Amino acid sequence: MTFNPDTPIDNSEFLFRAIRPFQDHWNFEKGKLSSGFYKSSLPISVERDGARSNEEIIDSFKSFFTKYFGVSKIQAEDCRKCETDICPDKKPDNIYHAIIEEPGRSGVSSSKAKCLTRSTIIVEFPILSDLST
Repeated sequence: MTFNPDTPIDNSEFLFRAIRPFQDHWNFEKGKLSSGFYKSSLPISVERDGARSNEEIIDSFKSFFTKYFGVSKIQAEDCRKCETDICPDKKPDNIYHAIIEEPGRSGVSSSKAKCLTRSTIIVEFPILSDLST
């Protein structure tokens, strides 16, 4: 299957997001994502699956982020159920790039972030031993 980055994002597509070791993104006490993972005044960067395997996407994140932590995914249909828009946003160095944001505003509010967090799947659990600073 070939990936065309200019096509609209189908409901069956998965969107991947790196989990960074930030306290507002990961609840260290409960060992789970915080809604702060999606809450932002800017559009949320994600990667379309682009007919790639989970392993290929994980490797891509590991090579891009200097402090790798973990990877999550959410199905496009779940983003839409949370009343957020998903837009392809390919970059010269990343044809898989897309953004999640609320209609009529840049970014994602707290209530929408909570909805998105509930539908998010951890693909590779955070590597807590890699948090040394």
